[in-house]
Amino acid sequence: MRSVKLAAICLFLLGAATQAWADDKEGLKGTWRQETEGLGVSYWELTPKGEHTYDAQEYGLASVKGTARLKDGHLIITIEGSKDHYKWHLKGTAGKGELIREGQAPAKSEVRFIGK
Repeated sequence: MRSVKLAAICLFLLGAATQAWADDKEGLKGTWRQETEGLGVSYWELTPKGEHTYDAQEYGLASVKGTARLKDGHLIITIEGSKDHYKWHLKGTAGKGELIREGQAPAKSEVRFIGK
């Protein structure tokens, strides 16, 4: 019974942390480190753009630009000029997901917030 209560508390706290990103007026602002299987590591700098959207600049790998948003607990970065995008399910300040590229199989990816 004790382990069930502990698990419920942990799930609540993870959900509350993810919701805090959505409620914070600067939200996802800051630097995020991502690693994609078969590609490597890059860093995304997210800057508030408008309501619930952010300009996203990648440093490393392809050094592309895009738009980021939080939707249903997922951090999504859509790459400018393409349908390619990252989608991570956040649990607090980190998440797992994938890079989805047109005409290719999805690549597993992980992301974590490293600072403002």
